[in-house]
Amino acid sequence: MKNLGIVALGLFVALQTSAQPGKNLKKEVAAQTFSTAKNQESKKNSSNQKSVENASTFKPTTPALPKEDTRVVFQLGGKDVTVSEFLAVFNKNNTQKTPPTEQEVRQYLDLYIKFKYKVADAYNRGLDTSEKFINELAGYRSQLAQPYLNDKETTEALLKEAYDRSKKEVRASHILVLCKENASPKDTLEAYKKIMALRDRVLKGEAFEQVAGESSEDPSAKENKGDLGYFSAFKMIYSFEDQCFKTKEGMVSMPFRSEVGYHIILVKGSRPARGEIRVAHIMTMARRGNPDSLIQDAKRRIEEISAQLKNGANFAEMAKKYSDDASTMDRGGELAPFSTGKMVPEFEDAAYALAKDGDVSEIVQTEYGFHIIKRISLSPVPEFDKMKADLQAKINRDARSYRNRDVKISKIKSEYGFFESPSEKKKALAMIDSNFFKETWKKDALKGNKLTLIRLGDSVYTMEDWGRFIDENQLVSSEGNALEAREQLYKNFVSTLALEYENSQLETKYIDFKNLMREYREGILLFDLSDQMVWGKAVTDTNGLKAYYEKHKMEQQWKDRADVQIFACQSEAIAKTLAKGLKKGKKAVEILMMEANAENALAVKQTSGKLEKGSNPALNAVTWEKGLKPLINLEGVWYVVRINDVIPAGPKELDEVRGIMTSEFQNELELEWLDSLKKKFGLKVNDDVIKTLY
Repeated sequence: MKNLGIVALGLFVALQTSAQPGKNLKKEVAAQTFSTAKNQESKKNSSNQKSVENASTFKPTTPALPKEDTRVVFQLGGKDVTVSEFLAVFNKNNTQKTPPTEQEVRQYLDLYIKFKYKVADAYNRGLDTSEKFINELAGYRSQLAQPYLNDKETTEALLKEAYDRSKKEVRASHILVLCKENASPKDTLEAYKKIMALRDRVLKGEAFEQVAGESSEDPSAKENKGDLGYFSAFKMIYSFEDQCFKTKEGMVSMPFRSEVGYHIILVKGSRPARGEIRVAHIMTMARRGNPDSLIQDAKRRIEEISAQLKNGANFAEMAKKYSDDASTMDRGGELAPFSTGKMVPEFEDAAYALAKDGDVSEIVQTEYGFHIIKRISLSPVPEFDKMKADLQAKINRDARSYRNRDVKISKIKSEYGFFESPSEKKKALAMIDSNFFKETWKKDALKGNKLTLIRLGDSVYTMEDWGRFIDENQLVSSEGNALEAREQLYKNFVSTLALEYENSQLETKYIDFKNLMREYREGILLFDLSDQMVWGKAVTDTNGLKAYYEKHKMEQQWKDRADVQIFACQSEAIAKTLAKGLKKGKKAVEILMMEANAENALAVKQTSGKLEKGSNPALNAVTWEKGLKPLINLEGVWYVVRINDVIPAGPKELDEVRGIMTSEFQNELELEWLDSLKKKFGLKVNDDVIKTLY
């Protein structure tokens, strides 16, 4: 699929200003196009879900397209271009954001008419019906629609929350009681009672660490006593992170559920985020539990390395020679940048304790062995604008996105008058039986069942639609909880319908999205057709290019030229020695240059090739005849000049001007193409309307 940036706006302008062979015009407008899509604002509606027994009384309220200016600027090939369409592309290119002048409007109008001629040709050729085009446009639409399917206020709130948390680190301990997401109500209740009992033990005075070490079902609790150390945003699953940042320091939280079970937490402290650090290290490996002899050997080696570093040894060289970390030794010990929570605490604390770039630590022992750490750089948490894109990407991959999704779905249901039939819903839920968890549910169980289950906007969804969704989302599980699965699957069904319906309405609701999709549609068509008619043709039509060259070669003329070798020397002595060697002719020029530059690499600089008259000061100062010329001095530089041949003025060969000729040939092909289109498609311009635009 083409780069997301291929849009008609950037494309038709570029076609008029440049016709380089195979020129990729897509990247030039990518950022502008995508940011336009991302900045559109959804309507703000309160949530109001309705359920009715008889959905036949439903009267949908589909939002009307915001008012457009439908006055016709011009008509081409029987299709109207309205003021709204023209101004949408004109204003996007009006970077000065100043009132347009008559000249600006009419120049742009000329470009847009030429663009529309080519688009009309693409439609006339049926390029919009090809499977390749349809699939490519669908891919773009899927990407461009995403910002419209999120709730703007929730998105901004999540971004702010994530950024605020990225500036802070909390230290928390937890106790876990495992409980599967699809656990039965009985098992869920038992897990909840167990975590509450553990919380009561802590509240009655038992140390949190003791209870965690004895009873937490987190396997690591036996060693860390539930202590997770310091961490910031995105380091833990969102439900867990959320509780840690909301619980007051020193307080034991109420039980809460995550994807793995029930937790209680104790927040032990907080601090400003320490930023991202880059370090290098030298390690002698000695894992905890290794024989004492191995540990002592690793310690002696690291002590010797430390002593040599203190005596001035190069850190990177020592890492390459002596570090046991094979993954970093070739890079002088340099590790990938990291922040809190990525390394074992002993290593991390020692790295952040280094006061400035270049500082080297004392010996640090971790569970992996002994280390010496050198700080390379420390970057504080960036400003919000610099982190925004990265934060958004992380949110999209994180459970936070479900909050945005839920809010958007609630607003969609309210806006389009969501109705469901309680009686049919009850039947729908009952259709999920144990076969669902074996992936053997009969997909034909609801085939042909046209009873209305849900209405949304002007669409009706039946029991047959529900059956199809069940079949496509069957779950293999040996311990499935049918009751919970029913409710969750139905919720997913409704959510999917809501988002798909909203997606289908985007061109109706948002003029900007409608214009954007038109630009992409026409841009893709025009890119492919322009390659066929102009860019690619100019490159592949060798006979056409040769014919164009023969017709225009007198426009590309060389002046008188000399095939010459010019040697710029730092001293007269060097120049004399070089000239003497050239005169004798017993040694190749390359050998003479090596000898001249043996002690000083800049002693002699050579320029050679076919140079035009007036292009080189040294060449201008000698007579234009074959042979070695007398030494000349220009501004303290001594020159040795040898002319091998004098070439009279004449036309340039095709290979010498292929790039220029190809570009000009493309321009000619485009003009011929446009001339043919003007004869093929009628044009009517409404000057009275145009005058109102400036």
